[in-house]
Amino acid sequence: MKTLDSHIVFALAALVAAGCQQATTDNFQNPPPGVPETCTQIASLPGCGNGSISYGCTSDRPDDVMGASGDSQQLACSAGTPGPNATTQYCCAPFSTYFAGCAVDTTIAGCGATSIGFDCGDTAPSDADPTIACSASLGAGKYCCNTAELSPSCAVESSLAACSGVEVGYNCVDGASPSDGDPSLACTSAGGGDYCCLPFAQATTTCVEAPGVCAPGAFGFTCAPGQSPDALDPVLACGPGGGGAVCCTLK
Repeated sequence: MKTLDSHIVFALAALVAAGCQQATTDNFQNPPPGVPETCTQIASLPGCGNGSISYGCTSDRPDDVMGASGDSQQLACSAGTPGPNATTQYCCAPFSTYFAGCAVDTTIAGCGATSIGFDCGDTAPSDADPTIACSASLGAGKYCCNTAELSPSCAVESSLAACSGVEVGYNCVDGASPSDGDPSLACTSAGGGDYCCLPFAQATTTCVEAPGVCAPGAFGFTCAPGQSPDALDPVLACGPGGGGAVCCTLK
């Protein structure tokens, strides 16, 4: 993990001292100020945890803070997915893009579900906020990160060599998997308790993870008729697996 520059550490400490409406592990004011009136806080979306906030918006984005400067912009949000009543739903991490030297990037291929894309300088998003789990650098300072709540038996291993692209590495013990009970991730075993996990919005009406049906390094799914994982996420290349399952790899 990179070491934060002294000015970033000082700035984050100042934010902690500013006082919170709600105590969370990120030490930001929750909910952050300046969210557009077209956005309303909703029940937590799958994978939107560790102090993150879910919003439904009829227009704008929750992190569209008009005229924001400095630490006024304290949210970093996912690209957004269609929700009920013509809304778009977002998972937003309390995160100072200004002090971390990062900007939200909604164009990173495969960084979907409730994951958040970042375009950063020398500081990785997880260096500024350890509650965020990130892929290794995708090049040019880009990362795909999530705030999914993990089983106590799992920990982030962001430098896991077996993982590539938007995959996030984890290590688990006691037979646990990072995707246990979390439909925002699909995981494949890399052996030795290591897993590589992909942002994937699982649903019984589309596709759900099918662990252990594919060779190591491939993601297994079972899908509803007429659905396929690669149609839901174009970074996947899929083919038939055993028992009616579909096996996919990153393109």
